[in-house]
Amino acid sequence: MAFEKLYAQYYDLFYKDKDYQAECDFLEQVFQRFAHPIPRRILDMGCGTGGHAIPLAQRGYQMVGIDLSTHMIEKARDKAETASVDISFLTEGMHSFRAVGQFDAVISLFNALDHVLTDEDLLATFHNAYMNLRENGLFIFDFRNGFPSFSSYEPHRVKRITHDRLEILRLSRNRLNPVEQLFETEYEVIVMQNNTVLHHFHDKQHVRFFFPLEIKRYLRENGFDMLKMCPCFDLNGAVDESVWNILVVARKKA
Repeated sequence: MAFEKLYAQYYDLFYKDKDYQAECDFLEQVFQRFAHPIPRRILDMGCGTGGHAIPLAQRGYQMVGIDLSTHMIEKARDKAETASVDISFLTEGMHSFRAVGQFDAVISLFNALDHVLTDEDLLATFHNAYMNLRENGLFIFDFRNGFPSFSSYEPHRVKRITHDRLEILRLSRNRLNPVEQLFETEYEVIVMQNNTVLHHFHDKQHVRFFFPLEIKRYLRENGFDMLKMCPCFDLNGAVDESVWNILVVARKKA
């Protein structure tokens, strides 16, 4: 199972160097360039532990966050309470949550879309984004590019993290399934404090990678105009076969 309790507990430490504030600055650049008027009510699909939803709420946006992992949602709620922001965090799937026409923008970042593995669920996810948006609302998401997923594939990775008195070792065992466009990863995590093992656990995750043309087709078939496709968090950059993560800005057709 993916994003189980212990993995969710340490999730923010795995990505402690990720600059969510800068990414929210980027989102506001997107709003300024492409949204008229500026969005106020935003749905965060695949919100994880609230890394984007919480700073956006602190900036005055009305946020709703959904994620299939109960444990990630529990962590997000705790963080929102600590930050004194009011956000509705719900255990819901991106392909099934429906609040018709209630949002000015839908975001789905940090490769959340890659966790939608089947064509059927992906079509449902795009359709739900469309249905949840008001007329001319923005759909902003990123995805893992298929080209470097093949060319830069590594079967094993190791990540070491230190935090306060904790030492964390995360081992990634990866298997590439090119026919199904999937990465299958088993994480082994060892958490130590003062040379004593506090936790030793595994978490299995499957993610899908995509190619730009298929993303354009999914958008077109679900009623979106694509406004921008660029490297993640670089509106002026160009997409090519070396870009690992691609960001898309799309608008619901009137």
